[in-house]
Amino acid sequence: ASGFFGQLLFDRLIAERVLVGGGLLFHSDSSNETKTNKSTNHSAAVAVSVDVRVLEWLSWCSEVSVAVLGYRAANPTFATAAKIITNRHTFAVGVNNTQFVAADGVVSNTSRGLDKLIVGFNITREI
Repeated sequence: ASGFFGQLLFDRLIAERVLVGGGLLFHSDSSNETKTNKSTNHSAAVAVSVDVRVLEWLSWCSEVSVAVLGYRAANPTFATAAKIITNRHTFAVGVNNTQFVAADGVVSNTSRGLDKLIVGFNITREI
């Protein structure tokens, strides 16, 4: 979906190992598996995340986004993953309850419950 996406984020590093974050998210044209982009309802959400550096090259992360205004499906979006960190890439193997992980999908919740989890893999290049 196209439209305006805005976010106000904050984070705090604790003991050089735990990164805790949160934020407010807004999308003017949100979408997910039950909402088409023909519906122009907006969505706003509150997000919380934690990233724990277990070893120098290994971390565990988890995040939840809960839609609080506008269009919202029944269940908050949830994701957790193990991340392997190299000099230039981060490799993550995770479990979540949505396939809509772009800005327009994270803010609108999901119809999937925790009984319908999805396993995924992500590679991020560090610049």
